[in-house]
Amino acid sequence: MSDIEEDEYDEIRNAFDQAANYLQEIHSELTSTDLLEFYGLYKQATCGPCNTPKPGMFNLQGKSKWNAWNDLKDMEKVEAMERYIAKITQLRPDWNKGARRKTQWVCQSMPTAEPEAEIHESNKSAFDFVKEKNLSKLKTIAPSDLNALDESGMGLIHWAADRDTVDILEYLLSSGADVDLRDADGQTALHYASSCGHVESLKVLLKFGADRSILDSDGCSSLDVAFDERISDLLKS
Repeated sequence: MSDIEEDEYDEIRNAFDQAANYLQEIHSELTSTDLLEFYGLYKQATCGPCNTPKPGMFNLQGKSKWNAWNDLKDMEKVEAMERYIAKITQLRPDWNKGARRKTQWVCQSMPTAEPEAEIHESNKSAFDFVKEKNLSKLKTIAPSDLNALDESGMGLIHWAADRDTVDILEYLLSSGADVDLRDADGQTALHYASSCGHVESLKVLLKFGADRSILDSDGCSSLDVAFDERISDLLKS
């Protein structure tokens, strides 16, 4: 690769990282169709062609995400980045004027844009309270299975790491949750904290002995998906 090609790649990658970061600010305003397209392009740009088994027939969300990625076949990573940037620009022409200049990997719990039905307080589950960052309510129901996965293929500990709720993480781990529990994509809570740049959650997970060497379904470790150098340094220390 020539110096010019390297410069061009760096420029595209920087723009892609900024676009992925910006998406986190506007995801609630987008349709589920747009979000699935972004998901597929992101996975293609960062991991290459789909290399994971198709989820089971009852994992509808997982199948939709898998199809969005698998449909891109052998598309080159750079092309996927360019299409991702073009899609953001199509939806928000001025996105890069207000986009934050730091970069990050997209958190794996990227929600759909479809509003969730309002759930009555008495019908809420442990997952609902973790998503709401409500430790006091979580304690009142004292979930019996701390290592169960929800319909998204994520455990309580994954949601806590994704939401960066340190107090809930400490509670779950102290109560017996598996610090190395894997989600449907083989990711641990350490992957979530690392890729989202959640320093304090990362420290808690490491304190409880999280295994840094675990690889997800894409063959990526928590270090491979590190948000920035600070996260990398913590994982290497």
